[in-house]
Amino acid sequence: MAAAAVWQPQEEGLREICALLEEHISPNSDQSRILQQLQHYNQLPDFNNYLVFILAHAEVLSRPLAKPCVDEYILAMLEYAFNNGCCSVFELKQGKSLEVRQAAGLLLKNNLRATFSSLSSSYRQYIKSELLPCLGASDRTIRSTVGTVISVLVQLERVAGWPELLQALAQCLASNDFIHMEGAMDAIYKICEDIPEELDVDVPGLSERPINIFMPRLLQVILAALSEMFFQSPHAVLRKLSLGSINQFIVVMPSALFMSMDQYLQGLFHLARDPSADVRKLVCSAFVQLIEVRPSFLESHLRNVIEFILQANKDPDDEVALEACEFW
Repeated sequence: MAAAAVWQPQEEGLREICALLEEHISPNSDQSRILQQLQHYNQLPDFNNYLVFILAHAEVLSRPLAKPCVDEYILAMLEYAFNNGCCSVFELKQGKSLEVRQAAGLLLKNNLRATFSSLSSSYRQYIKSELLPCLGASDRTIRSTVGTVISVLVQLERVAGWPELLQALAQCLASNDFIHMEGAMDAIYKICEDIPEELDVDVPGLSERPINIFMPRLLQVILAALSEMFFQSPHAVLRKLSLGSINQFIVVMPSALFMSMDQYLQGLFHLARDPSADVRKLVCSAFVQLIEVRPSFLESHLRNVIEFILQANKDPDDEVALEACEFW
C-alpha cells in the first residue's frame, strides 16, 4: 500500500492567508472585514495546517517564486531547512516576518481549542510535527508562541497523546544549547502553569513520570553549586523559567519535588542574590507558598528566610518588594 501523501500548502492559499494576517496586525485595517474572512478560512479543513506552516516557516509568497514548480520548490526548501536545522525558510516583505508568524501562531492556538477534536488524525500529526522543530527557532518570540500552542495541545490531548513531545523536550534540555533549552523550558513552564498535575502521571511506554525526568534538569539550572555553568551563564531567563516551573508544584508537591526539597531550598538561597529581579521575585513567591502550605520544610531555615524577606521588602524593584510583603 502506498504511503499517505504528506500535506503541502498551495502557493495561492499561502499568499492569501499571509496577506490577511499582515492586514490583521496593521493598526489601520478593517478588522470586521478581516474577521469575516478569517471565519471563511476557518471552514477549510486544512486552515490550521496553513497557520502552523506560516508559524514554522515564515511563508509569505508576495513575490513570484524563481522555481516553476511550487510543490517541488517548497519540498526542496523544506529539505534544506531540515538538513540545516532551520525553522525559517522564507522571508516576509517589509520586515513583517515575526509579527505575521506570531499572529498565525496565536490564531492557531485559539482555533485548536475549538476545532482540534474535529481534525483528522493526519492533520493533527502534521501540526504537532511542525511545532517540535520550532522549539529551537532562532527568535525568542517564535519560541514563546510555539510554547503556548504546545501547552494548549497538551491540555487537549494530554501527555500520553503526544509521546514525541516528551522526547523532544528532554533532548532540548540535554542539548546544553541555550536556544533549544529556552524553547523547551518555556513550553514546560507553560504546561506547568496550566496543568502541572499532567506531568505527574504515569504515561504508557515511559518508565518514569514526566516530572521525574524534568525535575533534576530544572534543579540543575537553579543550583550554582551543582551546575556552575548554568548559574554563571548570562541567560537569567533559564533560571527564571526553571524556578517558575518548579514553583508550580509546591502546592501539589509531587514526590519528585518532595525528595529533592533540600536541593530546591539550596537553590532558592543561592538565587536570593540573583541579579535578575524576575528571579528574586520567584524566590519570594516560593517562600510565600512554602510558609503557607508546607511550613515544616522551612523550620530549620526560618531565620535565613526571614532575613531574606526583610531584605526583599526593601528591594529596589517594586514587584520584588510587593511579592515579599505576601510572606507576612
